[in-house]
Amino acid sequence: MSRIQLRRATLDNNFFINHDVSYTFAGRVPESVTYWATPYRNMNRVTQGAYFAQEQWTMSRLTLNLGARLEFVNGYIPEQHLAAGPWVPARDFAPVKNVPSWRDINPRVGASYDLFGNGRTAIKGSIGRFVPIQSNIPIGTTSGIVFPNNPVSAMVISSTRTWTDANGDYIPQDAELGPPSAQDFGKPRVVTRYADDVLHGWSAGPFSWQGSVSLQHELLTGLAVNAAYFRTWYGNFFVTDNLLVAPEDQWAGEVTPDGRTLLFRAGGGGPVRSLYTLSLQGPRTPQPFLANQFDNHSPSLSPDGHWVAYVSNESGRLEVYVRPFPGPGGRWQVSLDGGTEPLWAVNGRELFYRNGTKMMVAAITLHPTFTVGARRALFDGNYLSEPVYRSYDVTRDGRGFVMVRSPKPPADLIVVLNWFDQLRGQARRGAPEAR
Repeated sequence: MSRIQLRRATLDNNFFINHDVSYTFAGRVPESVTYWATPYRNMNRVTQGAYFAQEQWTMSRLTLNLGARLEFVNGYIPEQHLAAGPWVPARDFAPVKNVPSWRDINPRVGASYDLFGNGRTAIKGSIGRFVPIQSNIPIGTTSGIVFPNNPVSAMVISSTRTWTDANGDYIPQDAELGPPSAQDFGKPRVVTRYADDVLHGWSAGPFSWQGSVSLQHELLTGLAVNAAYFRTWYGNFFVTDNLLVAPEDQWAGEVTPDGRTLLFRAGGGGPVRSLYTLSLQGPRTPQPFLANQFDNHSPSLSPDGHWVAYVSNESGRLEVYVRPFPGPGGRWQVSLDGGTEPLWAVNGRELFYRNGTKMMVAAITLHPTFTVGARRALFDGNYLSEPVYRSYDVTRDGRGFVMVRSPKPPADLIVVLNWFDQLRGQARRGAPEAR
């Protein structure tokens, strides 16, 4: 017996932003404007086919089922044209073929043996090699191949500018806006390239082997017992090799409250840093927590160990973000016009960070969902600030800061006490409230 199978998938990604711009407010106060490189359409195609042959043989008490599948997977991206939008010109992208182009031969073997020759007790076994249905490749996950190789996917689709609405008319004007967060807005930013032996060849794609052994015995007509053992194992996992990071470029970060995991950054010798975890119980093998094309560093774990604040340049400048630990989940931007050196308050309801010479604090709500509340400046001063290393600390009651005065003398320590009283004193003197 033989058959031919053919499957084709079309995956188009479109999104629409009203007026191609979005706004961020803190209450009624404008904070930023985000411009979008629309219109946007991302087209992906996958074709998967197979020729399958199977035959059955019976020899005395033994029955064999033997089969094999000759399979191929081909992903391609058609020529794409994006019309001009309010903020970007028309864009054209050439077609991309054979991303991937995989071929596999997958054997299937099954056997059944009548143990006593009476048709009531049988030993059965099977083993087979399988490849996933590649037309079901999802968007935005590590299992995708076609989408990450689409040149439209590499395009920087948004750029954010801080907005100070000086005249209060709620209309952003260029003089009220800060610099764009992405200088390459609307252009491709290719940071990950797939090796040729990943995209092309025999047995290059992901696969699994599935096997089983069982013993079946008929007790009565229509009633039987069965004991079986099953096993599945996988191969051809994809890994990302950061070529800009040397093995020795690793810096300790923080240990989880239960003392079981170390969160640290790697990549101090290159322009890209990543966050990793290391189990302190069992095999000491680093596992990537946040490794992508951006510079991610300065991790700070929340007091309950379920959230991590960190610094990333994914917007085009250094900002403070929070994401669940150890994951999975999304991520939330905490700072708005630049941020470094995050540190959680002991109560877990505030997150401190630096913005230039300002010490900032953001109100945090963890339950029922993560929410960033008001952000405000606590104080301003000429203290040492290091974008990668935290150069300050907070007392356990959250009312005092230990700072290093900059630039002279570099080793002096400044303890700021009762800053709540100082803040109230400034408010009584009519000082403007920092946002």
